[in-house]
Amino acid sequence: PICLGQNAIANLNGPALPNGSYSLTYDLSGANNSTANLATVTITATNGSFTIPNTLLTNTGVTNITLTLLTNNTTGCTVSGLSITDDFIISPIPSLDVDEVTINDICIGSDASVEIISLGGLIDGNYQIDYSISGANGPSNQSANVVITGGNGVFTIPSGLLTNTGTTTITFTGVTNLDTTCSSLLNFSINFLVNALPDVNPNEFLIDDICLGQDAIGVIFNALNL
Repeated sequence: PICLGQNAIANLNGPALPNGSYSLTYDLSGANNSTANLATVTITATNGSFTIPNTLLTNTGVTNITLTLLTNNTTGCTVSGLSITDDFIISPIPSLDVDEVTINDICIGSDASVEIISLGGLIDGNYQIDYSISGANGPSNQSANVVITGGNGVFTIPSGLLTNTGTTTITFTGVTNLDTTCSSLLNFSINFLVNALPDVNPNEFLIDDICLGQDAIGVIFNALNL
């Protein structure tokens, strides 16, 4: 796959082509359209390659290349009307923004769910999200896989990475489409709380004796995290 912004490398195999330098003309159609593009290719043992510059590949989608003219630069002999064609795909660069990610506060011992609602930067597919954690919890250089369907996906930060209570920051550092290998760097952060569990000792709970017909009142004292 070719990612948007990259050059494309076209490989040419010509069993009937002697070694040497050749000039060729090609047309592009489909997602990207241009005609009479020029390239030079060196054939060695029937094989050669040339570059299609990214300036000709500004749109994502299926692009068709048609070779129309081939000239041997040594002999000057030219073959026209070739109509040799092939298709290739230009894939988009994934993108993700802070407004497209939600993380709710959790209780200690629970996993944290990271919800993604993409506004168009993530096509359907399989992704790797790279992130680091700081603040109350500190593991860095983490990654998680997430499936995006209709722009939506969820991945989990395991509770084993969230062993301390307090404000925790997740910093997103990169996203890779595992189907196309296209990737981009990210640099945004979101804070969430890891809350402590309430803690009441049996010796810290008191109910006085009462007479029949009276309400009973329970008293909790010295309790933590209530």
